[in-house]
Amino acid sequence: MEAEQDGPARITEAEAFRFRLLRAWVSRPGRARALGVLAGVMLAICFLSLFILLGQREERAASEEARRDVIGVLASVVDQLTRALETTDILLIEMVRGIEQRGQPWEIDRVGMRLAQLPHLRAAAVVNAEGRIVFSTEEALLGTSLADRRWLEVSPSGTSQLAIGSPEPGRFFGRPGQTIQQAGRWSIPLLRPILDPNGLPGGFVIALMNPEYLTAIGQRAAEAFNVSVRFHRLDSVLLARSDGGVGGIGVANPAAWLFRDYLPRLDTGLQAVEDSTGTPATAAFGVTATGMMVVEVSRALDVIMAPVHRHQLELGLGIGVLAVVTLLCLAVMIRFSRLVQAQQDAARAAEERHQMAARETALLRSSRAETSRLLDGVPTLMFQVELPPGAPPRYRRIGGNVEAVTGWPAAVIEAPGGWAALRAPEPDAFEEFMLTVAREGRAEREFRLRQPDGGGRWLRTVAAVSERRGDGVVEIVGYTADVSAERERAGQLAAAGRLASLGEMATGLAHELRQPLTIMSLAAQNLQKALDSGRLSAARQRIERIVEQSARAGNIIEHLRRFARGSDEAAPPEPVPLDSAVEGAMTLVGGSLRDAGVAVSVELGAPSPVVMGHLVALEQVLVNLLMNACHAMEELPEGRPRHIAIALGATPPEGRVELLLRDTGGGIAPKVLARIFEPFVTTKGVDKGTGLGLSICHGLVKAMGGGIAARNEGEGAVFTITLREATAADQPPRRETPAAFHSMPASSG
Repeated sequence: MEAEQDGPARITEAEAFRFRLLRAWVSRPGRARALGVLAGVMLAICFLSLFILLGQREERAASEEARRDVIGVLASVVDQLTRALETTDILLIEMVRGIEQRGQPWEIDRVGMRLAQLPHLRAAAVVNAEGRIVFSTEEALLGTSLADRRWLEVSPSGTSQLAIGSPEPGRFFGRPGQTIQQAGRWSIPLLRPILDPNGLPGGFVIALMNPEYLTAIGQRAAEAFNVSVRFHRLDSVLLARSDGGVGGIGVANPAAWLFRDYLPRLDTGLQAVEDSTGTPATAAFGVTATGMMVVEVSRALDVIMAPVHRHQLELGLGIGVLAVVTLLCLAVMIRFSRLVQAQQDAARAAEERHQMAARETALLRSSRAETSRLLDGVPTLMFQVELPPGAPPRYRRIGGNVEAVTGWPAAVIEAPGGWAALRAPEPDAFEEFMLTVAREGRAEREFRLRQPDGGGRWLRTVAAVSERRGDGVVEIVGYTADVSAERERAGQLAAAGRLASLGEMATGLAHELRQPLTIMSLAAQNLQKALDSGRLSAARQRIERIVEQSARAGNIIEHLRRFARGSDEAAPPEPVPLDSAVEGAMTLVGGSLRDAGVAVSVELGAPSPVVMGHLVALEQVLVNLLMNACHAMEELPEGRPRHIAIALGATPPEGRVELLLRDTGGGIAPKVLARIFEPFVTTKGVDKGTGLGLSICHGLVKAMGGGIAARNEGEGAVFTITLREATAADQPPRRETPAAFHSMPASSG
């Protein structure tokens, strides 16, 4: 019985602790202390998170800075080294020409002056077919045999090009068995073969490059940007280092990252793992324009992160001090809050009574204010127009933010004549638009509104008839919205389509340009021979040939420049001869079509029709359709015809011109044909198309006031472009279309 009486009264230590904790929390000072502790913990977590985030940001910034510095230094060093190699190659070419013309490589005084102007070269020499030096700017080298040099044996034969030999110990050519590390200095031979009349090597001209020149340009970059620079041969042999050391010079390292992962497939590369010595670093490489030497620039990871770690230490100390000061201020604020708590309770009671008295009045006001706020916050101008018979429209704004939509204060826009003055030169366009809405029931239009800074903003107005009253008054409601960003995105999408088309046309354009350049090169060589022999008539013919081909290349480049620049979609349509648009498109894609074996025939009549539109936009549409047809015919079996026909429609609507493009690519699948002009609809693989090309074409043709349609017919698809025909007063002076453009067989080239 005693145990039963004592049991309920006994309280464990844990229960007593929870009771005290609950009582402390229920009391107002206890809540303040608990909240203070919680706030202190949260502040500590916030400061720690801030320290970690700032540290990570510093590391990313340091890595990005290292990447930019490495790439910048690489570009500068590669450019400087390329110029040095090009001047060396020019000297060697002059020596070869001297041997071919005079039997000796040079005039010793002249070459000495040239070498004095080229600080990166030590000496120049000529090696005969037996590998012995027969001419040299250094008399001590005369008679020296290089027949045992492996780099001389494996140098290019049968071709005349510059090559790099293996580093030689000593100032010029080292003793047999001597290493670069023993000599402490070395030279880098640059050689070009001397070809006999049969195209076989009959010796070599050699220039000895001073590696101290490479060390100097690398050391300047290393000291300025805290990087390391190494120069390699294409077969991974190390030629020089920015620190001037001899370690690894002349040794191949094919396991280095740039030769293992990039070269010889790629001419440039960047990675943030290690450099060629295996040291963790951010490294980049590039190949000189002559394609012989590889420059590697790297910044070690410990160098990149050293300032970051110092800054993190300083930041940690600063955040720690700030955290301590903040916690002290928090404790003082908690202490002070107890003193003002009573005053706050009394003020709160008085405030509640005051709020109860004013609540009903505020509810009524807030209802009206909320409605007005919602309307003014809408990013459109909502309006109502009453259109009486034979009288000007009466306009009333319902809601919307005038300044956000138009860029002008409401006082300017809503002033008498405000819209008309800013919409010039179409001051009466609004009344005409309202008449169109009243007649058709619904309409929309886009127009450009002048801005305070002199620019323009595109607005779209959509309106519809809401009521037709018995007295003839037509009530119209609608809205006006800012569509400048939408039009800008449409322009960017069209530009992206042009760039994508340029990428697809790159190979064909390269072929088109290579032909006139090759002809000009051959004509220039023949011109030189004709001038040497005194045949002025033949020289004049070669000059005319060069002028003719340069004009041809210039025409191709002009079409490419105009196509890449695009057209101003805001400009009104202008007269465009169809043959000019077809000619421009064929100039850009003709090479690609010929390479694919596609024959193109053009029948536009004489003279061809003139339509209203934009020349570059119409060229872009034609380029897209031609390349799509070319891709569709790539999968055709051998023997199947590959043909594109460009012709006029037989029965176009009144005042319209139809341009038809037929192909033999097998047609378009019915499920795709119904949605062919929607974005992201494509029959190509993921590596050949995004499905935006025909959608862009549809938008471009629509912007010109025309239409585009697709159907299957015969062996392929037919695309029909319909545009408004230009009037006689609008048509520009005619010019004849080149006869070669009316038919382009697949074998032409």
